[in-house]
Formats: sequence, C-alpha cells, structure tokens
Amino acid sequence: FPSHEIIKKHQFIDIVLDDGSHMMHHMIASLEMLYPYVSENGVYIVEDTCCCYWEQFDGGLYKKTSFMEYAKRLIDSIQASANLHLGGNTHEKIPVNPFMRSTDFIAFYDSAVVFEKRKQGFRSDLITQSM
Repeated sequence: FPSHEIIKKHQFIDIVLDDGSHMMHHMIASLEMLYPYVSENGVYIVEDTCCCYWEQFDGGLYKKTSFMEYAKRLIDSIQASANLHLGGNTHEKIPVNPFMRSTDFIAFYDSAVVFEKRKQGFRSDLITQSM
C-alpha cells in the first residue's frame, strides 16, 4: 500500500490530497492510515467524492460502505463533543476518540470532503447569563 511508504518517509504531513483509486474501501483505508500522521494544524482532502455514488467504485446513495456515509458518521464524533450534546433520552454514546480530539471540522464540497485538524481543548456546554 503506497501509504506505508509515505509514512516511512514523512513522520508528519501538512496536507494530504487523496486522489487514489476512488474505491470506497481504499478511500476509507487511506484516511484511517494517514490521518493520524497529519500535522496538528493540517488538512486532509478527499477529492472525486462523486464516485461515492457510483456502483463501479462500490458506492451508492446511502450505501453503508460508501466513503460518503463513513464521513457522515465522523460528523457525529465531532458533534458529540465528549458526549455533552447527546443529552436527553439518547442512550447511544460516542466514546472520546483521537479523531474527535484532533478534528476541528469536516467540510463537504462538490466532489470533495475536507478534514481540518486543530487540537481540541476541553469542551463544555455553552453557559449564558440572563440579564
């Protein structure tokens, strides 16, 4: 897998532009392998995500194995903010994980998904005072 060679050569990476095979399992495997090596303020871009909807790339609308569905699930990890926003009657909890601790945002564009890293501090519920 070419990603192994990249990691051997570069311990930290500032920008990754994934323009690989566009096969769903390759897109997911590359993100999982390389993302931990992206610098604290780095960017990981997956392009040609229109392929996530094409069967020849093992994609499809709402298909669980699609990279797009995988990326959508990662949004929950960011929004969970150490489970603070999952209050109420929700029984599902998302454990704190390295992705949550290192990712500032995920942006979805036409045929591209961008992951931007920023070290996350302790998150808490918004506190307001009444006047």
